[in-house]
Amino acid sequence: MAISEGIQIPTSKGYFDSIDLRQNVHDTPRPKGTITQFISMTDEQTSNDKVSGGQSFLIKHEIGNDTTQIVKGYYNTIENKTYIHEGYVQFKDAQWDKISVIAIPKVTEIDVEGTGYRHYGNYLLVPEVLGSGYGPEVGIASGHVEQLVEVTRDQPEHESRIGWFDADYSTTTHLFSNIIPNLQGKGRYNIFTYEVDLFTFVSDFIVNGTTVGPFLMSSHDVERFGHNIGIKFKIKTEGTDHAWSSSIMLNLYREKLQ
Repeated sequence: MAISEGIQIPTSKGYFDSIDLRQNVHDTPRPKGTITQFISMTDEQTSNDKVSGGQSFLIKHEIGNDTTQIVKGYYNTIENKTYIHEGYVQFKDAQWDKISVIAIPKVTEIDVEGTGYRHYGNYLLVPEVLGSGYGPEVGIASGHVEQLVEVTRDQPEHESRIGWFDADYSTTTHLFSNIIPNLQGKGRYNIFTYEVDLFTFVSDFIVNGTTVGPFLMSSHDVERFGHNIGIKFKIKTEGTDHAWSSSIMLNLYREKLQ
């Protein structure tokens, strides 16, 4: 489900004035050039140009299932600039259970031995500055290049974010090439070798009720989604085991919807 680009506002003299000659003001967090999208799934991962068609954010807990259940998927934003604004949650037959919504990176499985790279914190691939052989694409298999995770630095407070790789991208082939390390940590991308929680939008939100929702998780801000950053939707069943279900819907701003 999507909202169109909106009403095209004329710019003729006096249009912005109300009847009593006060100026009309329209305020929106939607970045210029994007379209509003309400979506309960991620993007299909067969190609970087795919939009929607990925993992659905719906979990149904049945008695006997694991106490904690997770679904996750990723967004393709290298050709489709995307911002997250706010979200909605709905649930059925919850009994003081918990939900969490977490941003995660796509993971690349790679053996770094003898490549000129090393693991930082057991989750991030970084150039081994003191080593040798850290030239272009050393130790990075071509089949993994699509798993570069973009570092976003849109806001002044984000300028210090670290990125260890740069790369070229083709909108014709929808693939990355010429992956090279950035020894200053100012690259556009990172390569994660283990899944970590990048930031948590909703943390252990307690839900209770027979049928509730959609319930708005309101926000006045937007955050741009870097390429290959995904969403992990997690529910945790509390107390005596019982059947219940929950889903979420995200309010995104995207350059294209198909």
